[in-house]
Amino acid sequence: MATKINHGAIAGAVAITTLLTLIVFGIAVAHVKSSYRQRNHLPDVEYRAFFGGTYSEAAPVAFSDLDAGDIGVLVLVIVLFPVVHAGLGRVIAELIQALCSGVSEIYGLTGEDDIAVWSAEGKLMTGVLWPITSLSLPLLIIAIVLGLVYRFIWKTL
Repeated sequence: MATKINHGAIAGAVAITTLLTLIVFGIAVAHVKSSYRQRNHLPDVEYRAFFGGTYSEAAPVAFSDLDAGDIGVLVLVIVLFPVVHAGLGRVIAELIQALCSGVSEIYGLTGEDDIAVWSAEGKLMTGVLWPITSLSLPLLIIAIVLGLVYRFIWKTL
C-alpha cells in the first residue's frame, strides 16, 4: 500500500539533499585541489598588501589543471553522495523509530504521547536530516536503559 506524502515535504527533502551534496562537493574540491598542490609542489603565492607588507595564500588551481583521476573523484562524489545519504538516512530513520517504539513500550506511552507513531513526512525528514537526528540515538538508548533499570528495581521491591 502506497503512502501519500506531502509534495512540500518531498521538495524539502530534495532541497536538503541537494544542499548537503553541494557542501560535500565543495569539501571534496578543496581536498582535491590541496592534494594537487602538494603533488606538484606548488609554492604559496605572495601578494603585496595595500598598506605595505605582504601576505601569501595557496596557489590557485583551476579545474582544467586537475588530472582525470581527480575529476573522476569529484564526479563520484556528485553521483554517489545522494545515494549514500538517502540509504544511510533510511537506516537511521528506521533505527530511531525502532528505539522510539522501545521507549513508548517501556514507559507505556499511548495515544497522543506515543512517540513511535510517525507520519510519512516525519519519517522522511528524520531520514534526510540524519546528520542531526542521529544525535538522538544515544539519548534514546539511555532512555531505554534507564527505563529497564527502573522497571527492574520497581519489580524487585
